[in-house]
Amino acid sequence: FKTAAASLPIISNLLATWLVCFLVFAIAMTQAFSLTRFGDEETSDINFRSVPKALILLFRMSLGEGWNQIMEDYAEIRPPLCVEESKFFDSDCGSKAWARFLFVAWNIIS
Repeated sequence: FKTAAASLPIISNLLATWLVCFLVFAIAMTQAFSLTRFGDEETSDINFRSVPKALILLFRMSLGEGWNQIMEDYAEIRPPLCVEESKFFDSDCGSKAWARFLFVAWNIIS
C-alpha cells in the first residue's frame, strides 16, 4: 500500500502531461483540419470539426484504430471533391504535409 501511495504523485504527473498532449494535438488538428471535407473514414462524429470531437478521435487513434486511413483521408482529398484556394485556411482540401506530420507525431507520442 505504501508503494502505491508513493507512486500516486508520479502517476498523476504523467496523466496531466498526457492530458496536455491530448489538448495541444486536439487544438492543432482542429485548427488544421476543421474545414476539410470528409473522406471515407470521417462521419459527423468522427472528425476534427471541434475540440471535443478531436479529443475522442485522438483517443481512438492512440489505441491504433484506423489512424492511417484517417490520415490518408486528410492528406489525399483533392479537387473536384473539394475547393482549393491559394491560402490553406480558405480551402476545404486537406494538406498532405500537415496531415502526415501531425498524425505521425501523434502516433509516436501516444
